[in-house]
Amino acid sequence: MAAPMKHATPVGKIVFEKSNFNDKKSRHLQHITDHYFNYSVETMLPGCGILPLDIQMPLTEVEAFVSYMVPLAQIIRPDFLEGFVRRGKLHILSHGTQIDTQDCAALLPTGMLILNLTKDSYEQLGIEGKVANFGDRKTCKYVIEINVKDPTFVPGKKLYERIKRCLTEHLNLKFDFLLTWGPEDEKVSSASVQYYFQCNGFVCNRLPIRRKQREYVDLAVPVISSDNPTGEAECCCDSMEFYEWLGACATDVDLSATSLDSYTSSYTCPSPREQKDRCVTWVCRGMLTCDSIIDVLTKLRYGVVHKGHLQIIQQKKHFLSAFVNMWLTLPPPTGTDISI
Repeated sequence: MAAPMKHATPVGKIVFEKSNFNDKKSRHLQHITDHYFNYSVETMLPGCGILPLDIQMPLTEVEAFVSYMVPLAQIIRPDFLEGFVRRGKLHILSHGTQIDTQDCAALLPTGMLILNLTKDSYEQLGIEGKVANFGDRKTCKYVIEINVKDPTFVPGKKLYERIKRCLTEHLNLKFDFLLTWGPEDEKVSSASVQYYFQCNGFVCNRLPIRRKQREYVDLAVPVISSDNPTGEAECCCDSMEFYEWLGACATDVDLSATSLDSYTSSYTCPSPREQKDRCVTWVCRGMLTCDSIIDVLTKLRYGVVHKGHLQIIQQKKHFLSAFVNMWLTLPPPTGTDISI
């Protein structure tokens, strides 16, 4: 009898939704904007040999930074709140911390400061929170949420002074922070946040954006249809089969016909499928913002389609694009179906 695994795989589920880009109730933008921190975006274009530069630019131009050993009290200073939190979209995430065993912190663009603390840190800090809903019941973590955009969260007010006292006198938490800032004023540089930390004596470096492009020749691509996402008809694959195929492509699984004889994997493209003489996959990794991902999606839908950069648009009914943890089916300009 096999012994139980010490670290079991987290329980989760996959939900597939069918919607329309022009539907007011469509949640495709909400799915992206609710996912505040993104590490990797992958775009796959069967039938295309190169990814147009105008699609790559929104992600490659993201300015992200890493600042070291910053006290948590620093990001609630009045000048920081007024200059960055309230005048743009600021993303901050603690770096190098393990959420199951260590203290973690994040600041969302909504202004919500979230602290995920161990029991000792939580009791020492003295700010009211709640028990974290974590997978391992033996792990005792606590979550504290503070709305730093609240009109009452200003110096002199009771709430602000109490939080400041707890962060400076009770427990002086320090983190290495990953951060991006999108200013409301287009004339202001997003690198201003880097300059702020450097002027206050902290090391703050530019975080690189890593890019990787893979090209395939004679690749089998599953046939999908937004009209039949469950794959009940034999003319197309179901959503789960397509999702698995995307995962295989993302992890560089050999999907050639000879992979049946492979020692490491016998996985092949599900049927029905069609052969593409060429295919390009472009991966971008870094601290990527929601706005940059939405910009890429917009360029795929409108700019690329109407400019005719992708020949597959003129030949077939769809091309495939994988974004973080979602997949999209983009039809020709005459249609607007989307599957997520």
